Amino acid sequence: MPKAPKKFEKLTKEEATLLLRSCKQGARSEKEIRNRVAEAGFKGTVATTSMQSGSRFMAMIMVWGPNGEFIQV
Repeated sequence: MPKAPKKFEKLTKEEATLLLRSCKQGARSEKEIRNRVAEAGFKGTVATTSMQSGSRFMAMIMVWGPNGEFIQV
C-alpha cells in the first residue's frame, strides 16, 4: 500500500496526485481504492467512479487536495 512520506495536508498538489495514482494502480474495485487512499493517510471525502468491461477496470478518483485544490486522477 502506498504511504505518504508526510501528512497528506503537508503534501504539494503534485505529491498528492502521485499518491492517488499509486492508490488507483492495480485496484479492482472502488472500495479497494477508497481503502488504499485511507491507508495512505487521506482523511477527507473521496469520490470514485468506475466502469468495468470483462477483466478491465477503469476508475477515476476525485478529492480536495491538501491546499484546497481539486485533484482528479
